[in-house]
Amino acid sequence: MLIFALLASAYLAICQQRMYETYGKYPEEAMFVIHAVSLPLFSFMGADILAAAKKFSESAPFELGSLVLPVPSLWMNLFLSCVLQYYCIRFVYRLNAEVEALTVTLVVTLRKFLSLVVSIWWFQNPFTGQHWIGAFLVFAGTLAFADIWSRKDLEKKNK
Repeated sequence: MLIFALLASAYLAICQQRMYETYGKYPEEAMFVIHAVSLPLFSFMGADILAAAKKFSESAPFELGSLVLPVPSLWMNLFLSCVLQYYCIRFVYRLNAEVEALTVTLVVTLRKFLSLVVSIWWFQNPFTGQHWIGAFLVFAGTLAFADIWSRKDLEKKNK
Protein backbone atom coordinates (compact mmCIF):
# COMPACT_ATOMS: atom_id res chain seq x y z
CA MET A 1 0.00 0.00 0.00
CA LEU A 2 2.86 2.38 0.82
CA ILE A 3 4.47 1.68 -2.55
CA PHE A 4 1.17 2.50 -4.29
CA ALA A 5 0.94 5.74 -2.29
CA LEU A 6 4.49 6.69 -3.26
CA LEU A 7 3.82 5.96 -6.94
CA ALA A 8 0.56 7.95 -6.83
CA SER A 9 2.37 10.82 -5.12
CA ALA A 10 5.09 10.78 -7.78
CA TYR A 11 2.49 10.78 -10.55
CA LEU A 12 0.64 13.68 -8.91
CA ALA A 13 3.89 15.66 -8.76
CA ILE A 14 4.43 15.06 -12.49
CA CYS A 15 0.84 16.14 -13.25
CA GLN A 16 1.30 19.28 -11.17
CA GLN A 17 4.58 20.06 -12.93
CA ARG A 18 2.83 19.77 -16.30
CA MET A 19 -0.02 21.94 -15.04
CA TYR A 20 2.43 24.64 -13.92
CA GLU A 21 4.21 24.49 -17.28
CA THR A 22 0.90 24.89 -19.14
CA TYR A 23 -0.97 27.42 -17.00
CA GLY A 24 1.75 29.14 -14.98
CA LYS A 25 2.95 28.75 -11.41
CA TYR A 26 0.05 29.51 -9.09
CA PRO A 27 0.41 27.02 -6.22
CA GLU A 28 -2.35 28.49 -4.01
CA GLU A 29 -4.90 28.29 -6.83
CA ALA A 30 -3.78 24.79 -7.76
CA MET A 31 -4.13 23.63 -4.17
CA PHE A 32 -7.63 25.11 -3.92
CA VAL A 33 -8.89 23.69 -7.21
CA ILE A 34 -7.50 20.20 -6.66
CA HIS A 35 -8.96 19.98 -3.16
CA ALA A 36 -12.30 21.58 -4.12
CA VAL A 37 -12.76 19.19 -7.04
CA SER A 38 -12.11 16.18 -4.81
CA LEU A 39 -14.63 17.20 -2.10
CA PRO A 40 -17.70 15.69 -3.83
CA LEU A 41 -16.00 12.28 -3.72
CA PHE A 42 -16.44 12.31 0.05
CA SER A 43 -20.24 12.19 -0.41
CA PHE A 44 -19.90 8.45 -0.97
CA MET A 45 -18.65 8.15 2.60
CA GLY A 46 -21.32 10.41 4.12
CA ALA A 47 -22.68 7.80 6.54
CA ASP A 48 -19.19 6.92 7.79
CA ILE A 49 -18.33 10.60 8.24
CA LEU A 50 -21.52 11.21 10.24
CA ALA A 51 -20.83 8.16 12.45
CA ALA A 52 -17.29 9.39 13.10
CA ALA A 53 -18.57 12.91 13.85
CA LYS A 54 -20.94 11.47 16.45
CA LYS A 55 -18.06 9.58 18.12
CA PHE A 56 -15.91 12.71 18.00
CA SER A 57 -18.64 14.72 19.72
CA GLU A 58 -18.92 12.13 22.49
CA SER A 59 -15.20 12.22 23.32
CA ALA A 60 -13.83 13.67 26.56
CA PRO A 61 -13.06 17.41 26.73
CA PHE A 62 -9.68 18.51 25.43
CA GLU A 63 -7.08 18.84 28.17
CA LEU A 64 -3.78 20.66 27.90
CA GLY A 65 -2.05 20.33 31.24
CA SER A 66 -4.42 21.83 33.81
CA LEU A 67 -6.40 23.69 31.13
CA VAL A 68 -9.64 21.94 30.13
CA LEU A 69 -11.41 23.31 27.07
CA PRO A 70 -15.14 22.73 26.46
CA VAL A 71 -14.31 21.17 23.09
CA PRO A 72 -14.33 17.38 22.60
CA SER A 73 -10.74 16.16 22.39
CA LEU A 74 -11.17 14.30 19.11
CA TRP A 75 -12.50 17.45 17.41
CA MET A 76 -9.52 19.42 18.73
CA ASN A 77 -7.12 16.72 17.54
CA LEU A 78 -8.77 16.78 14.10
CA PHE A 79 -8.54 20.57 13.98
CA LEU A 80 -4.85 20.57 14.92
CA SER A 81 -4.15 17.82 12.41
CA CYS A 82 -5.92 19.82 9.68
CA VAL A 83 -3.86 22.92 10.49
CA LEU A 84 -0.62 20.93 10.27
CA GLN A 85 -1.74 19.22 7.05
CA TYR A 86 -2.65 22.58 5.51
CA TYR A 87 0.85 23.94 6.03
CA CYS A 88 2.48 20.71 4.88
CA ILE A 89 0.39 20.54 1.70
CA ARG A 90 0.88 24.26 1.07
CA PHE A 91 4.65 23.75 1.27
CA VAL A 92 4.51 20.82 -1.16
CA TYR A 93 2.53 22.84 -3.71
CA ARG A 94 4.93 25.76 -3.42
CA LEU A 95 7.89 23.39 -3.72
CA ASN A 96 6.38 21.78 -6.82
CA ALA A 97 6.05 25.22 -8.41
CA GLU A 98 9.79 25.84 -7.92
CA VAL A 99 11.57 22.52 -8.52
CA GLU A 100 11.27 19.39 -10.66
CA ALA A 101 8.74 16.65 -9.86
CA LEU A 102 11.52 14.22 -8.90
CA THR A 103 12.78 16.58 -6.21
CA VAL A 104 9.26 16.99 -4.83
CA THR A 105 8.78 13.22 -4.77
CA LEU A 106 12.08 12.77 -2.96
CA VAL A 107 11.24 15.41 -0.35
CA VAL A 108 7.76 13.98 0.23
CA THR A 109 9.14 10.44 0.52
CA LEU A 110 11.76 11.58 3.02
CA ARG A 111 9.07 13.40 5.04
CA LYS A 112 6.86 10.28 5.05
CA PHE A 113 9.80 8.19 6.21
CA LEU A 114 10.62 10.59 9.03
CA SER A 115 6.94 10.66 10.00
CA LEU A 116 6.98 6.85 10.13
CA VAL A 117 10.08 6.85 12.34
CA VAL A 118 8.48 9.36 14.73
CA SER A 119 5.31 7.24 14.79
CA ILE A 120 7.31 4.10 15.58
CA TRP A 121 9.10 5.93 18.39
CA TRP A 122 5.96 7.65 19.72
CA PHE A 123 3.87 4.47 19.89
CA GLN A 124 6.88 2.38 21.01
CA ASN A 125 6.65 -0.13 18.18
CA PRO A 126 9.65 -2.29 17.28
CA PHE A 127 12.01 -1.09 14.53
CA THR A 128 12.25 -4.26 12.43
CA GLY A 129 14.67 -5.39 9.76
CA GLN A 130 12.25 -4.17 7.11
CA HIS A 131 12.39 -0.71 8.66
CA TRP A 132 16.19 -0.78 8.47
CA ILE A 133 16.06 -1.81 4.81
CA GLY A 134 13.56 0.96 4.10
CA ALA A 135 15.71 3.48 5.99
CA PHE A 136 18.75 2.47 3.98
CA LEU A 137 16.88 2.74 0.67
CA VAL A 138 15.39 6.15 1.53
CA PHE A 139 18.69 7.64 2.62
CA ALA A 140 20.67 6.00 -0.20
CA GLY A 141 18.17 7.37 -2.71
CA THR A 142 18.37 10.81 -1.14
CA LEU A 143 22.16 10.82 -1.21
CA ALA A 144 22.26 9.46 -4.76
CA PHE A 145 19.87 12.17 -5.92
CA ALA A 146 21.94 14.83 -4.16
CA ASP A 147 24.94 13.33 -6.00
CA ILE A 148 27.24 13.69 -3.01
CA TRP A 149 29.69 11.08 -4.24
CA SER A 150 30.64 12.88 -7.45
CA ARG A 151 30.78 16.20 -5.58
CA LYS A 152 33.40 14.77 -3.24
CA ASP A 153 35.42 13.61 -6.27
CA LEU A 154 35.15 17.09 -7.81
CA GLU A 155 36.29 18.73 -4.57
CA LYS A 156 39.34 16.43 -4.42
CA LYS A 157 40.23 17.21 -8.05
CA ASN A 158 39.85 20.97 -7.50
CA LYS A 159 42.26 20.96 -4.52
